[in-house]
Amino acid sequence: MEYFRFIVRFLYRIRWYLAIIPTIALIIAWLMTSNLSKDYTVKTTIYTGIISGYNIETGASASSSNSAANMANLMHIISTERTLKRVSLRLFARVMTYGDENQNNNYILAEHFKEFSASVPQEVKALIDKRSEEKTVKNLLAYERPSAGNFIYGLLNYSHPYFSINVLSQKIKVARMENS
Repeated sequence: MEYFRFIVRFLYRIRWYLAIIPTIALIIAWLMTSNLSKDYTVKTTIYTGIISGYNIETGASASSSNSAANMANLMHIISTERTLKRVSLRLFARVMTYGDENQNNNYILAEHFKEFSASVPQEVKALIDKRSEEKTVKNLLAYERPSAGNFIYGLLNYSHPYFSINVLSQKIKVARMENS
């Protein structure tokens, strides 16, 4: 009981330090990180054990020419126009679903969303379901038609700096790591 009383008295004596020092550290960390860039470089590695035919039980793998062909096929699928179109459409749906003109979030800054949202027609905004990104993607896919007047078609196929398929194809790079 004596140890408990000693610990409580000690914590009571330094209570202000326990409150002030973490608060100062929080303020310093917030001030130092508030102006960081919101652009990130993302790299990922895809496990290809399934493609290469590696079997855990036998420890053997399929022939190297077969795995090389499978890898080349996977890399081609990742960089096809159809895949890039789905990525671009999903990115647009995510920005429109979670974007907010008054508050920054993980997807887009408020000022950029406000600027971009002003260029989106009302008929496209009506397709945005703020509760479901999946439903928004389905609505946008159903709306898209290959014509010059279609906003979604123009967004994906012309020279938009963030959502165009051409821009994504230049920014997304697919490469094999060493002899994987």
